[in-house]
Amino acid sequence: MPTPLHRIRLKGPWEALGPGAEHDQWTRIHVPIAWRDCFGMVPGTARFRRNFHQPTGIETGERVGIRLPIGIGTVQQVSVNGTVLTPFSGDETLLDATPHLESFNRLECEIHFDPGNSPEIPGGLWEAVWIEIFSNSE
Repeated sequence: MPTPLHRIRLKGPWEALGPGAEHDQWTRIHVPIAWRDCFGMVPGTARFRRNFHQPTGIETGERVGIRLPIGIGTVQQVSVNGTVLTPFSGDETLLDATPHLESFNRLECEIHFDPGNSPEIPGGLWEAVWIEIFSNSE
């Protein structure tokens, strides 16, 4: 993908559902946060979610992607409004959200991580997730 025209950082308040937690036990967290700071040394799959408004000023032909940080763990699934996102060509950290955006959106990331097996990797949403807007003409 070319360089984004605009970037919007999704840091600040998110919700997390840790490994083994019941479906209604979401906890408010503040991103960026490493796995160990959120869940300690507990391995497994966690879900992270955040609501956001559709970016304004998107012109016809522009594409909107969700950029995940490197070193978060194994991404199981990322969805916007319940629809699983697919990567832009060849870039596993940049997912195409263009056809799924509404006025108000829910982003969910499901990540598997084992902090005991990967001491050098922070895991979790240790850096901000970004919304990136691209021109289709490049």
